[in-house]
Amino acid sequence: MMEREHLHGRVEFLGYVPHSSVRDVLVRGNVFLNCSLAESFCVAILEAASAGLFVVSTNVRGVSEVLPPEMIHHADPNVCLLGITLHFVVFLVELWQPLYLIDGGPDLCIDKDKKHSNDNENS
Repeated sequence: MMEREHLHGRVEFLGYVPHSSVRDVLVRGNVFLNCSLAESFCVAILEAASAGLFVVSTNVRGVSEVLPPEMIHHADPNVCLLGITLHFVVFLVELWQPLYLIDGGPDLCIDKDKKHSNDNENS
């Protein structure tokens, strides 16, 4: 698959990662993909979000209650729909990456103007 999809240099298979190293691995990425078909409360999603990753997850019961909508995009558990959603989120992350780095926060808001207007109202 690595050769067929030209993923060399873009994907790394790590195998087992000790719990003490999970955060160090997560912060290397920008997006966390959860493909679970039956996970009602996914600790991995919380770990990824706390490491600053945007989450793409299957739309299974319970996942939508874990994170607010500005931190997660859902797709039905279908390979094609997950691929489309992941592609869209990667586009958003790349689009907002300069603002994300300037703001210095691990929050990816789709509507940056709304975020800043809320900040000004609270000052």
